Amino acid sequence: MDHYIEQGYKAIIMEWDNPRTAHPEWDENLKYYPQKLKGIKGEAIILIWARSILFQQFQRYAHGEIGLDEYLQFMKNNIGTTKDGAIPIYSNDAEIFNFRPGRYKTEPLIKSDEWQLIETLFHYYNDHPDYELVLPSNLLQLVDH
Repeated sequence: MDHYIEQGYKAIIMEWDNPRTAHPEWDENLKYYPQKLKGIKGEAIILIWARSILFQQFQRYAHGEIGLDEYLQFMKNNIGTTKDGAIPIYSNDAEIFNFRPGRYKTEPLIKSDEWQLIETLFHYYNDHPDYELVLPSNLLQLVDH
């Protein structure tokens, strides 16, 4: 944590599910809200939760393995009842869509324009009155400073 603070980072992104397993006492709704992490010296940084199951479903949609309706239903089932929290759509490391470098024999073939599918999804969320697309930096205002 000290390294991030020393370099001027205001927040970090970390997976929810693994630490939650070690802390069953945590309220399940915490995953929708950034948290303030405090170090042993009193320093603090904001933590934004990521969820691997969500970005894996995003990848499945972008790769054409599931359709838009199936993806949207999955996300609707995982949003919860919060109205002012946040849910990450995609939080994987440097994923490249519409390109397969051939590193692995198991990489799925490109079935369609993956960026077009992603654009369709973003238009859906942008045009839907119940959702708001925001950058991770916008989530910092959800934390009491």
